[in-house]
Amino acid sequence: MRFLKILSIKQYSLNFNSGQAGITVVILFLFISLGIIAGASSIASKDVRTGNVFSNSKKSYFLAEDGIEDVLYRIKRGKNISSAESIITPGGQVDSVISSLIGGNKEVIATASIDGYIRKIKAVLSSSYGFEFFYGVQVGAGGLSLKNNSIVEGSVYSDGSITGQSGSIITGDAYVATKLSLFDSWTINNNETLFGKEVPVLDVAQSFTTSGSGTLAQIDFYLKKTGNPSNATVRILADDAGSPSKTEVTSVVLNASQVISTYEWVKVAIPSLPILTPSSVYWVTIDTVADPNNYWYWGKDSNKGNGNGVSKTSENWNAGVPVWNEDIGDFDYKIWFGVDGNNINGLTVYGDVHANSITNTKICGDAYYKTIDASSLTFLNNPTSPTCPLPLTLGTGFPASIDPAVETMPISHGNILAWKQDALAGGAYSDPAHCNPTNGAILGPGKFTCDLIIDNGVEVIINGPIWVEGDIILNNNVVMELDPSFGSMSSVIIADYPADTTLKGKIRTKNNISICGSAGYNSGVGECNPSGGSYLMLLSTYSDPGGEAISIENNVDGGIFYASSGEADIENNSMVKEVIAYKLELENNVTVIYESGLADLNFSAGPSGAWDIVNWREVE
Repeated sequence: MRFLKILSIKQYSLNFNSGQAGITVVILFLFISLGIIAGASSIASKDVRTGNVFSNSKKSYFLAEDGIEDVLYRIKRGKNISSAESIITPGGQVDSVISSLIGGNKEVIATASIDGYIRKIKAVLSSSYGFEFFYGVQVGAGGLSLKNNSIVEGSVYSDGSITGQSGSIITGDAYVATKLSLFDSWTINNNETLFGKEVPVLDVAQSFTTSGSGTLAQIDFYLKKTGNPSNATVRILADDAGSPSKTEVTSVVLNASQVISTYEWVKVAIPSLPILTPSSVYWVTIDTVADPNNYWYWGKDSNKGNGNGVSKTSENWNAGVPVWNEDIGDFDYKIWFGVDGNNINGLTVYGDVHANSITNTKICGDAYYKTIDASSLTFLNNPTSPTCPLPLTLGTGFPASIDPAVETMPISHGNILAWKQDALAGGAYSDPAHCNPTNGAILGPGKFTCDLIIDNGVEVIINGPIWVEGDIILNNNVVMELDPSFGSMSSVIIADYPADTTLKGKIRTKNNISICGSAGYNSGVGECNPSGGSYLMLLSTYSDPGGEAISIENNVDGGIFYASSGEADIENNSMVKEVIAYKLELENNVTVIYESGLADLNFSAGPSGAWDIVNWREVE
């Protein structure tokens, strides 16, 4: 019995001790679990805080982007904008600071803050005003003359005849456009019609009636614009009971960059050269989209004196049933037909030739023409070396070909006026420091009311554009360089004497002149560095038909030369990149070398240039 009691007591003690151990394990497990939960909660809380930081920082970055985009939108749309702009949202604020840089660019720094988390973005906006120079030489109705052994390395497009002498060569293609003849016009201006701003006046039209069959080659419009509207479309429509129909004869883009804020004649070439039937009514229309801040004006005669047509407006020329309303007046316009008369004569062309008439010309490619003489046709069918480069290919003649269309000069009078306004904004100067600068001078932007004379080894930096109200004279080892800050942009120096363009506005360069873009001048080799797409253009408005607007003599390196209304004469072993002129004469042994970068040339200033972002990055 005693044994049983002892056993019972031991058993009880054992059970009691086992219970204590279990409780201890449970408590220990509970503390461990609580520790794990506390640790996990701390990590989760930290993750939440980190997530909030990341989220707010990201939102702040996006808000800074919004600030940049808001500034870009305002600039593109021509809206008022100050040097500091702010956007306040329910969650934060972005402050944008806008400053102007050398070369016409703008810098925008946008600083955004959300719950104290700050992000900052800097962008550089560039106002690029683009031109396309697809040919080594482009010439207006005055035509091109190539003297002995003169060469154009590239293609030529001429609105007038091309004539050559012994050894003269065009290494690319040669185009001689149809000759223009004025068919109809109305130029009395005493009123205007606003269009492209809001409905219902989005599309405008002017009718005319043909007297005989004709090839439509060019239309001139008397236009101006407000802001920076997008390109419009010019359409030639058939008539439908006294209003424009939806039958389109042809259409072409009206480049808004050719139009400025004051009235100017804007030339629009018609590439398709449609043939209009006699005694028929046609409508010249301009098709736009609504934009309350950027729109157009077409000058008109409110007295309705034009008996050959009427003007109308519409919300949509191509609606299911278009509604046209008569406008009070007659729009100002000029309609040009293409006729025979231009030709190419007396030179060698390595590429193809497109011309109304071909005589005494050695063609190494194909020929497109209405008439060709026997000697030119014989060589075309059996070309020889070394006149033509190897390998020789037999050319093909295409008789009865349509003449090439007129190629509108890439820079309009309105563009020139806009550049002059940009230059004038930099101030007017007549002192010797600007009119006869010394070595190392920085010139532009500005208007110089004097002759600009630079000579005898002087090197200057152009921070243009510059308007010289007089002549530009460069003599003896002069170097002009565009400021490096222009980057891939180009700029212009204009010689224009508006009081009498037959008296002044000439450009004279002689004896080792270098005209360089922003890549600068290499003194070691004595020439401009490779352009990188940046050029300096010298432009003359001199218009005396008996004189030379531009004279280039003896080793001129680089630069673009543009004579808007006169003749350019290049002589004595000169080599230039691009020449555009109403009339051009290449003297003996002159070479024009076309660079492919000229096909997409952008200027840092001009009428309502297209603003784009060229650099975008986050900063501290």
